[in-house]
Amino acid sequence: MELGGIKRFRWFGAVPDINDNCALDESVRLSLEVRRMSAFELAEQKEWQGNDSIYAWRDSTLHKIAFDEDDKAAIDRAPAEMLVEWRQFGENTRAWRNATVDGEAIVDPFLLFLHVYGTPLYGVVVTTIKMAAILNGEQLKNFTRRVSGIDTAEDAQHASTDSAPPLVDTPPVEIGQSS
Repeated sequence: MELGGIKRFRWFGAVPDINDNCALDESVRLSLEVRRMSAFELAEQKEWQGNDSIYAWRDSTLHKIAFDEDDKAAIDRAPAEMLVEWRQFGENTRAWRNATVDGEAIVDPFLLFLHVYGTPLYGVVVTTIKMAAILNGEQLKNFTRRVSGIDTAEDAQHASTDSAPPLVDTPPVEIGQSS
């Protein structure tokens, strides 16, 4: 019985299904890669909030992306809960494509967090990060198909394939709520 090993499928491609993103041409479609954590890693990350390591991480990582002293002051005021989410977002996403703010491409997930925190995109990505950590391979594949509205005929076609989540060298899966 295949259990959907974590290490073999550590990163998978994803296309957030928000604002008709999935219908866009691939050259302009927003996409990213999501890291599949183990459930143990997810539990460990929840502990960051309860100790000072999150503040040491803030000082060593986030101060590097601050543009000026006002940015540093704002980062210093961020509550521990937000810092934990910022770290999860930054360490578990990569390869952002076509993410632009005011016409400028942003590929650094830590910097991108500043622009998407609290938005539907943020919610879709964070949900995917957390669900990927607790679902086995087949469950994760079904989760990504269900939330992107893929029909049952296509699901049936893919049901006979490997039970692990998509590899990064395969077309990204759509994530999020279909409208």
